Amino acid sequence: MTNNSKTSNIADKKEAAQLSSKDMPPLNCCKRLWDYQDTPEAKGYALLSMGRGVAVMANVVFNAALLELAQTAAGCLTGEEKEAAGEDYECTNKIYGQNPLALISNIGVVTGLLSAFFMPFIGVILDFTSYRRFIGMVFSIVFTLIQIIQISIGPKTWFPMVILQSIGGFCFAGMIMTSLAYLPEICELVGQTKFSKYTARFTAKQFSIQALFLMLVGGLSFAFGIAKNSTYTARMAMGLNSFFIAILFGVGWHKYMPSRPASRPLPEGLRSCTSVVVYGLKQNIATTKSIYNQYKKGL
Repeated sequence: MTNNSKTSNIADKKEAAQLSSKDMPPLNCCKRLWDYQDTPEAKGYALLSMGRGVAVMANVVFNAALLELAQTAAGCLTGEEKEAAGEDYECTNKIYGQNPLALISNIGVVTGLLSAFFMPFIGVILDFTSYRRFIGMVFSIVFTLIQIIQISIGPKTWFPMVILQSIGGFCFAGMIMTSLAYLPEICELVGQTKFSKYTARFTAKQFSIQALFLMLVGGLSFAFGIAKNSTYTARMAMGLNSFFIAILFGVGWHKYMPSRPASRPLPEGLRSCTSVVVYGLKQNIATTKSIYNQYKKGL
């Protein structure tokens, strides 16, 4: 081999090694988006984020159907009839003692109350026991089952679906709380710089899958001629949602999210369920006071 050929080979290797991310082929670029460098927790969190993105968009479609069904049950005009009545039309009828237009906000209130009552206890379990993964899997399974049941939404089942929607919202909050507990450990494993890139990827994946799922539901609803029927569209959305989240949550929790020992020992004297719950409430109160004292003008 001549000196010229050796020099050429060395130059080629240097050039290949110095390729920037902009010069890499698109396939490698996409592959790097899933490269979490032997950090299974990061891969699992990415899948869970994608599952949450699908669930959020599916429930937006579902809530629209719930709202229309509640208005119909209350005797209010909906759809084309409401449009024909003009902008001045206002329905004052009530169903189950509430204005149907307040249905979604009331679901949020119930979900918030359930979270306020039970999250302190769950937070203590996550901090002081090794059941973090188990709790996350339970929340995910219950949430997925609720989504499957909600495929049967209709004029005769809409109110039970409202109750399930409140419980589902609580389970969703529990899933977020449980998965967020892994983020500090991911940061410790990969370092702050790389962790900031990972969190950007998590967010990008969640919102990208939301947009793709919305386009999928919209396209299929037009293709099947059900775009103007919110109930049929909601059924389809929940069916697709159940399929996707069963895969994303299942693989995320079962394959990638590891079990973890307790992050800190249980304080002395906390051996009963009552004392554990009270401790969780005290921790929340202390956190609230700290935020108020240090960030009075906002975060």
